[in-house]
Amino acid sequence: MFDTGLRYDSIQKIILLDSYNDNYERVWGREYQIEIDSMDIQIFQTEEYYHSYQFDFNSIDYDSLKLLKSRGISKSRAKKLTKQVNNQIDKKIAYKEKLDSIVWGTSSKPENWKGKRKIGSINKELLENLVNTINSKKISPYNYLRDTGIDSAWLQSNSKRLFENWLKLHPNAKEQSKSNISEALKDYNLFKKAFFHYITPGNFTHYPFFEISFITKSNDTIRLESRGQGQYQVPWTLNDKKNYNPKLSILISNLIPDQQFYSVKSRLDPDWSQTEEGILNAFERVQSMYESKK
Repeated sequence: MFDTGLRYDSIQKIILLDSYNDNYERVWGREYQIEIDSMDIQIFQTEEYYHSYQFDFNSIDYDSLKLLKSRGISKSRAKKLTKQVNNQIDKKIAYKEKLDSIVWGTSSKPENWKGKRKIGSINKELLENLVNTINSKKISPYNYLRDTGIDSAWLQSNSKRLFENWLKLHPNAKEQSKSNISEALKDYNLFKKAFFHYITPGNFTHYPFFEISFITKSNDTIRLESRGQGQYQVPWTLNDKKNYNPKLSILISNLIPDQQFYSVKSRLDPDWSQTEEGILNAFERVQSMYESKK
């Protein structure tokens, strides 16, 4: 449970930051502001940016870079190398933008501006539900599964269909693997483990970041942030406490205006079919790990 003391009627304004670091080669993001009064709740976009990632040598403590010193690289030489790296990054993002048109179907990118553009209105019930979910004791992803009807009874009814879908994903699987997975897909505990394994990956080359700040009427700020790299982008962090509830991600995604590209919106609220496929891809590894522990 997040002990925030946050109440809906104490909120004056909400700031949302939807940002992304693409392998330290380019960064983009959008900032939104939700203003609350007694009659209406309006959302505005206040910033948008897209640019290459640039290393700032002046912010680096050269004296702590022992590897450079051991190679006899002077401070002035290191500064020149940093400039060369930044130039290479500029060239790389031009190539990345060409890939975007293939992968995403667009070569357009976010603009660079600050200001205030009205987007529309937000439903009060959505914000109240969000505050209640933040303060809820349900911080486990397994509560979300049960709340959406994905329980042991659901698994028994769907295990055959899931196994058929697994076979499509692994057409060259050995007979022993097929037998193991067929039985494992009847085990709800394993299904939960595979779900958790899928939504909490690591060691990626991209770094999404989302922050939601609640500004109260007493000018206190409560910040909730996520650096999760998988679907639902869990965990969310507040005061060093973590929350893995995908429902929180889905509610936050509903605050963000539709942006087809360069946004975490679809990651925060993925299609269940996409999640199901990810679980199936994780199942064999999770099942093997479970057997090894036994």
